[in-house]
Amino acid sequence: MEIQRLINTGWIKEIPISNLIKHTFSVLDGRDSDLAVIRKSLKNGNVLISVADKGYANVFLCAKCRNLALCDCGGKLQIKEKATAPICKLCDSQSKNWKCKYCLADRPYVIAKGMDRTAEEIGKAFPGVEVLISNSEHVVQLREGEVKIVISTRGAEPVSNYAGLILLDGEKMYNQPYLRAEELTRQNWFGLISRVVADGDIYLSLLNNHPLVQDVIRNERKSQELLNQREAAKLTPFYRVCVISGETKAVNEFANNLQKLATFLIVGPSEVSKNQSELIIKTTLETSSNLVELIDEVTRLQSIKGRDIFDFRFDPYDL
Repeated sequence: MEIQRLINTGWIKEIPISNLIKHTFSVLDGRDSDLAVIRKSLKNGNVLISVADKGYANVFLCAKCRNLALCDCGGKLQIKEKATAPICKLCDSQSKNWKCKYCLADRPYVIAKGMDRTAEEIGKAFPGVEVLISNSEHVVQLREGEVKIVISTRGAEPVSNYAGLILLDGEKMYNQPYLRAEELTRQNWFGLISRVVADGDIYLSLLNNHPLVQDVIRNERKSQELLNQREAAKLTPFYRVCVISGETKAVNEFANNLQKLATFLIVGPSEVSKNQSELIIKTTLETSSNLVELIDEVTRLQSIKGRDIFDFRFDPYDL
């Protein structure tokens, strides 16, 4: 987003890409399924499948009544490996001989698959092809002359050229509750597409009318829509953002004093843990130096008075 804004202002000159490599795209609501694209691509080389999460069944329901599987503490249950007891995400306790709390059925229905479950399903669909798993704990290496299916989480993809690319979990990755979820998904997908050979096949797990799908098909790596949303929300790269955290009473007092100045945009404060609160301050690029000077003065006064000094984060990568 930051680079795109600099291009728009003319500070950076954009050089158009010539001689683009052509690919064949399939989408969630299209004619070819992900399995059909894999089958076609395996005739020409390796296939990379990109997924959002590790694990086996990260969220599951009761197969009979469709209620969510929960621990006694209220946390969601997950199955980390095949044929193992569900484990609570909050308290880490096992639920041996799990049964649904509502109907007492004991068959799980997985709604959030991890890469291990995906590998199991792909292995059944293509029994004659070796399926490799690549993640942050172990990045696999591919040898020339071998045809493999690689299932990988973001950032752990083996460096290679691929005949086919399957981009799964599109909705989940694009709609994560983080400031840069859309931006990072775009960056990751375009980066992986650049590893697909000419005339290779690519499957996108989003509907054809999704903005990201249309940008991928047109090879439009910039998103003016996302940039406009950032500007309307008064976020980076149009505004400087400072996140302040500290003891709740002190943060509340500081927030009240800031609001009297009416110089900066204030979000919060919000309590993040017991007796700890967080405050977000926004300011335009032109007045950002005033905010820096203010924070410096506050830190100096807190130090002189022997108080706990706030934690400050300027322009955090994510919120």
